[in-house]
Amino acid sequence: MKLGSMFESVWHRLSGISQALLVFSHDYYDEEMNSLVQSVDFCKVIQIFYPYSIQTHPNEFPGEDPGDCPRDMKREQGFCDKEALRAIKQQYKKNVGQVHPSWTFQVLPSLYQHSQKVEITPWISSKHNMGMAFNRTTWMQIVECAAYFCKYDDYNWDWSLQHISQNCLKQKLHAMVARGPRIFHIGECGVHHKKNNCESTSVISKVQQVLKSAKRHLYPDYLILTYTTILKKTKLRKGNGGWGDRRDHKLCMGMTIR
Repeated sequence: MKLGSMFESVWHRLSGISQALLVFSHDYYDEEMNSLVQSVDFCKVIQIFYPYSIQTHPNEFPGEDPGDCPRDMKREQGFCDKEALRAIKQQYKKNVGQVHPSWTFQVLPSLYQHSQKVEITPWISSKHNMGMAFNRTTWMQIVECAAYFCKYDDYNWDWSLQHISQNCLKQKLHAMVARGPRIFHIGECGVHHKKNNCESTSVISKVQQVLKSAKRHLYPDYLILTYTTILKKTKLRKGNGGWGDRRDHKLCMGMTIR
């Protein structure tokens, strides 16, 4: 299991890890995964589980309810059994209630020539959707825009956050990004990546080699800041779909912490 490999080879060696609280968020319960997480002894750990998943509700929303309209039915073709289903999605229905992780990411030291360089730039969903961290003030501003997130017809969280930044926040999101890569993609398969061989052993081995050679560059004594501005105005884009069901909107809004 990829997670176990990271426990053994990397995470327990991270500087300051013993003072951290490691949070595992699950949308699927698996006994093997549960046992693995409970075996962590190098830091404090807490697990949280999504309470309304397809695993626990296979024959009702968010799973496949017998009263649901067919996925390819057009809105004008018919009337469905349930009030919430009157607004049919124009695209196929996505099982967004339970999606196994598409990617697994691992923190890496900055590479040599860029170890001190940090770029401050407008946040772009397709570029800055890995390894994010923000403070409570930013989070509360996002929460105030919950409707823009929950009712935007796009099943991707990052594009929905981009929608918030462009249409709701008083100040658009900006990111401080290390020029040298500190996040590495080790997931070989997932929702958006299909391969015959999903083993990540070789990728993890490469990660370990990079970690070993770049260890001394992880914590530079100073940073060199550069500021980037986007001259071309970002075009407001239409959502990718898959999030038009009003029940999804209601469930999402119901989970918003205010």
